[in-house]
Amino acid sequence: MVFDDQYINWNDGDFQEYDSTDFYGQVIEDVPSNAPEPRGMLIQINAFIDANHAQNKVTRCSHTGVLIYLNKAPIIWFSKAQETVETSTFGSEFIALNTANKNTQ
Repeated sequence: MVFDDQYINWNDGDFQEYDSTDFYGQVIEDVPSNAPEPRGMLIQINAFIDANHAQNKVTRCSHTGVLIYLNKAPIIWFSKAQETVETSTFGSEFIALNTANKNTQ
């Protein structure tokens, strides 16, 4: 197995910027004073998650797809049927995100 240690170069212009101070104010991350210094190279984790709303024509259940990369190497991927029936695409996408979070911890 070969590990691709290069980073994905994202174009910041492809993403909408949000001002989080409207929601969170001027918060600063609390780093413990005894935290060790970072060592080695930085890593980049990218997760791609999607849902196919009501794909199953009999049960109307949606389907979740998850693909997670460490730098440019895929480390986790799976596809599974959702256990609930959602009434909207938003609901099935939200369940897909929740499924990815539960199955990758």
